[in-house]
Amino acid sequence: MRSRLKTHQKILIAATAAITLLLLLAVGVWAYDDAQKDQIAPGVKIGGVDIGGRDADSARKIIKTEVVAPLKQPVVVSYGGKDYTLTPEQLHATADVNGMVQEAIDRSRQGSILERVSRYATGSDVSANLEPRVRYDKSAVNDFVTQLSGQINQDPVDASVTPSSSGDKLIPEPGQDGLAVDEKAMRQQINEAARSPGRDQDFAAAVHQTKPEVTKKQLAKDTPNYILIDRNSFTLRYFHNLRLKKEYPIAVGQVGL
Repeated sequence: MRSRLKTHQKILIAATAAITLLLLLAVGVWAYDDAQKDQIAPGVKIGGVDIGGRDADSARKIIKTEVVAPLKQPVVVSYGGKDYTLTPEQLHATADVNGMVQEAIDRSRQGSILERVSRYATGSDVSANLEPRVRYDKSAVNDFVTQLSGQINQDPVDASVTPSSSGDKLIPEPGQDGLAVDEKAMRQQINEAARSPGRDQDFAAAVHQTKPEVTKKQLAKDTPNYILIDRNSFTLRYFHNLRLKKEYPIAVGQVGL
């Protein structure tokens, strides 16, 4: 009987010790996780700026230096050797530094407590590139792109015909391509520059060629009939499909009558 009692007591003691050990381990895990609540996991970035492996205060300083400070730089678009500038005053940009730090911390603490502690212990990366929390006047971007188009755009020139010096031929003049700013692409690029670090680097305007409505090949169709009056030789010449078809002698009135 005593032997059975001793065995039961030993089991109870061992179970109590195991439970106590588990509780201590759980408390230790919780305390370790709680101690990391202001730490940002390795691999976390804000707009490409690495703030991983740092506490909140240290990350805040880096964000102010490498994310917020560039917002004081203008957005510069270049084309044809000329720069077009969108100033910080026009953008009215502001940054939520505390919000960016908190989002980095929240991203670092995703997952269960065991997953987090395991990540802390192994130093595993989170690999997250968070969007900077930057606000700016988007209407200023639209206005800038409109002004950019007004200064860069060139209308295409249609092909045309010019009489020869003798007046018996029509000389086709080729058309010329125009230029147009790709406004959708420019708005996207400028919006990205307005809310991201690295604003101090200018970029080229996105443009494409525009074609004339009338090309050299279309001249005959566009100008099927053409009449030329030669006052010096008192001759009217009729051209069809750019070719001389008939000539008529004419009388030319006095200038102004």
